[in-house]
Amino acid sequence: MNKLVGGYGSRLLKYKNNFTKRIASILYPPAPFSKVINKKNRHFIQLRVFGEKSNLKVLDIGSGLTKGPGSWLWKDISSHNTTRVDIVDGPNIDLVADATDLPIDDGSYDSVVIQSVAEHIEDTDSLMSECVRILKSGGCIYLEMPFLQGVHGDPDDFWRMTLNGLESRMTKLNLEPLSLGVSGGPIGTMVWIFCDFFSNFIKNNIFNFTIRFLLRWLFAPLRFLDFLLINTNASKRLSCEHYFLGTKK
Repeated sequence: MNKLVGGYGSRLLKYKNNFTKRIASILYPPAPFSKVINKKNRHFIQLRVFGEKSNLKVLDIGSGLTKGPGSWLWKDISSHNTTRVDIVDGPNIDLVADATDLPIDDGSYDSVVIQSVAEHIEDTDSLMSECVRILKSGGCIYLEMPFLQGVHGDPDDFWRMTLNGLESRMTKLNLEPLSLGVSGGPIGTMVWIFCDFFSNFIKNNIFNFTIRFLLRWLFAPLRFLDFLLINTNASKRLSCEHYFLGTKK
């Protein structure tokens, strides 16, 4: 395994002291991209995933994104009907399990959320088959998948996918698309590549980490330009990330 290839997550989790961890969390650099899903689609996704009163039973694969660009999905949502599953135990984890072999009965959940997780799982066929299996008929899967992003293993990173590829793969699993598109734009792509490029000239982990950390803070404001580019061909061809919302037929 390639330990700590590019992500900050594992470095943050290593801190045992709560005060140190809190300081590290405050200083944690912004993600290189912003979620550019418009307000109307965000509301639609939240409604289909959680229900009008957050009353649907939701399985969150990979313990959720309470910080960073994916946190929008959980804003103003009650999580009392959400089961958070991860392969390792940690804060707010309800079930420790392998997502490719879940100890859950067929048709147990109304919705499944997979944010920034699928690229870290080698056997994505088993992952998606399991998610569809445990989903009720008419239930929804919401997935975010990177396209043009640097390697960010925590601890491993296996996959990237075009929007057409993502749609094709999901529809073959008996999922009907409800909403799909760009969730991270081309400026985010450039910021990500630029920061990783200039922080990896020297094979020194401390140097790499420090340079990338500083560059992420320096160029963070540029990511908001993607909101102005969302309807351009550049946004579609050079997207940083895609999203898919589909329902089980």
